[in-house]
Amino acid sequence: MYEKEYTRRWNEENAIHIDINIGSNPAFVYPDYRMYEKIVAILRVDTNIRMLCRDLPGIAIHQYTERCLIGEILQSNNIEGVVSTRKELSEILQEVKKKKKPRNLMGIVSQYVMLTNNSRINISSCQDIRDLYDKLFSYDIEKNDKDDLPDGKIFRAGPVSIISETQKEIHKGTYPETKIISSMEQVLLFLETSKADPLIKIAAFHYLFGYIHPFYDGNGRTSRFISSALLMNELNSLIGFRISYTIKENLSKYYKAFKICNDPKNKGDISPFVHFFLDIILESENNLYSALKDRQEKLEYYDRIIDRFTEEIDSSTIFLYRLLTKAALFSNYGISMHELENNMKESPNTIRKRLRQIPGKALIRKVVGRTNYYSLDLDEIESLNFGTL
Repeated sequence: MYEKEYTRRWNEENAIHIDINIGSNPAFVYPDYRMYEKIVAILRVDTNIRMLCRDLPGIAIHQYTERCLIGEILQSNNIEGVVSTRKELSEILQEVKKKKKPRNLMGIVSQYVMLTNNSRINISSCQDIRDLYDKLFSYDIEKNDKDDLPDGKIFRAGPVSIISETQKEIHKGTYPETKIISSMEQVLLFLETSKADPLIKIAAFHYLFGYIHPFYDGNGRTSRFISSALLMNELNSLIGFRISYTIKENLSKYYKAFKICNDPKNKGDISPFVHFFLDIILESENNLYSALKDRQEKLEYYDRIIDRFTEEIDSSTIFLYRLLTKAALFSNYGISMHELENNMKESPNTIRKRLRQIPGKALIRKVVGRTNYYSLDLDEIESLNFGTL
C-alpha cells in the first residue's frame, strides 16, 4: 500500500521532479488540489493588501515597511539564537542609511534595506549564493567566530550536523563540497527553469537550501532572506518582512516539516514542507492585511478627531498632528525631525515651536542613537478637549 501510494504520487502527470536526492530518493513535489487552493487564497488576500496599500498615505507605507523590516530581522535572528533588540537594529538601520562603518548585524540590515528599494537579488549560480552570504554575515563571523567562515572553494569544506535542543543530531548537511555545489546548481536550475507555480518553487527551494546546509553558520537566516526576496517578486513588497515572524510563531511545526521530509520513509516527497510553507505565506498575508486594515481604520478615526479643531489651530499645525498620528500607528519609534522638515517644508525651529504647542502628555519623544523621534499618545489625543487649544 505504501509503495503503491508513492508510485502513484511519483508518476502523477503534474508531479514536479527535482534533480537532487533526499537521502537515496530523488526529490519531488506532489501538487494536489489543496496546494492550489492555498495558492489561490494567498493571491486573493494579496490583491486586497495591494488595494489597501494604494489607499494608505505613502509615508505610512514607508514607515510601516521599516517597522516590519526591523521585526523580520529580529525574529529571524531569534530563531537562530542570535541576540538582537529592536532598538539596536533601529540604530543600525540609521547607520546603514548614513553609510557608517561596518559593525555586527549591519550586513543583514543593509541587505534587507536593499529589498525596500525594489532591488532583485541575483542567485543564478553558486557563487551568487556565496556572494550574498558574504554580504549578510562575513563581517559578523570574521569578528566573532572565524571557524564558522566558509573554508571551501565556495561553501564549507567540512561536514556539519544540525543538533536539537537536547543535543541530538537531527540532520547532516550535504557533504563533501563537490556534492554541495552540484546539488545547489540543480536547485538553482529548478528555481530558474521549472514551470511549476512560483510559490511552490519558493517553498521547495526553502526546504532544499536547508537540506543542503551549504554553510557552517547562517543557513537559516540566508534561506529566509532569499525566500523573502523571492516572495517580494511575486506578491506585495511587505510580505518579505513578515515571513520570519510567522515562522517564529510556528517554530515547532517548521522543524517538524523539515523532519518529515528528511525521513527516509518519505522517499524524497517534499510536499509536506511545501504545504507548510504555503500555510506560512497565507498566515503572513492574513496577518499583514489585518494589521494594515486596523491601522487604516484607526487613522481615519483619529483624523476625524483632529478635524474637530481645524478652526482653533493653523493648517500647518494640523498637518503636524496628522504626521505624528501616522507615526504613532505605522512607524517603529516615530518620525524624525529630518522627516518632519521634508514633509512640512519648515525650519527645525518652527517645527519645535509647533511641537511645544501639543498639550499635556500627548507628545511622545524617543531617542534612538542620536536621533529624536516624535509621535502622539493617541489615548491622550482622544481624551483632550481640543476646543480649548
